[in-house]
Amino acid sequence: MTGRASSRAFSNLWRHSKCQVAKPKVSNLRLRLTHELCCVVVAYEQSIFRTMVFKRLQTDFIEIDGIKYEVTNSANQDHFDCKEKFLNIIFCIETGFDEDYLTPDTLPGWKKELISKLKEFEKKYVKHAKTTNPQLAKIHLESMTPVVELMESSFNLMNFYKLAKAKNYPDFRKKAVTEKFVEHLEKVCLIIKGFPNKDQKTLDYEYDVAHIIELLQIENWQECPPFKFYLDPLQKAFNELAAVLKEMRRLGPLRNSYYVERNYEMTNKIFELMRQYNIVKILIGDELKRD
Repeated sequence: MTGRASSRAFSNLWRHSKCQVAKPKVSNLRLRLTHELCCVVVAYEQSIFRTMVFKRLQTDFIEIDGIKYEVTNSANQDHFDCKEKFLNIIFCIETGFDEDYLTPDTLPGWKKELISKLKEFEKKYVKHAKTTNPQLAKIHLESMTPVVELMESSFNLMNFYKLAKAKNYPDFRKKAVTEKFVEHLEKVCLIIKGFPNKDQKTLDYEYDVAHIIELLQIENWQECPPFKFYLDPLQKAFNELAAVLKEMRRLGPLRNSYYVERNYEMTNKIFELMRQYNIVKILIGDELKRD
């Protein structure tokens, strides 16, 4: 967003507020202020804005899921300054929400102060986008790779299953999408086995994703009551995990955590899938047990 665009947004706000502040209904002005502020914030690039609220560090490194990433002192100071400038805008807006403060006499000064703070923030935003964002965005990208890869491989696998119901495809295609899903889910399982989620839970079940796929592909298991009794919950847990991953993919990386274990709903679905798997493998885990 350019300075010209932000000035235009606040000019609209100014014209509206001059009319509203002289009226007894201050609530209409508050709604308008909130709406205009949201329009201004949304106009900024969200991926850049996210790195502006990066965690303030006391060292030159941040550790995410066992991997250390370097964060220079200048980058650490820059994103902290950006947050400070943005909060100054919020504080100024909140001052304008005070019924005793915002009057026809105080409005010009308040408007001038608000635009001044926005311009200060824009200077920091432009600098951050050019210098600090590439470094911090790279950390986000690398740390989120396991989750992004799992979302994509799950999406591809479920789409293949859907298409395969209507048309026969070569076995190598099925093998390719399955192997990618197995690889990426096991990578995520390894992470959540070592790092707890917000409930301080880790994956304490044995897991074998390839074996789960094999069990769910037992021919006509739905028609065998004993198999159906145990495989139905496993299939349900698998489908629920796939649904969560599909929704995460729809929302995009900016709506998900770059700490793998902090994607709370995903980790819970994986826990449940592995819990069901550990029940099934004991009872019908191989050919001898099925006989």
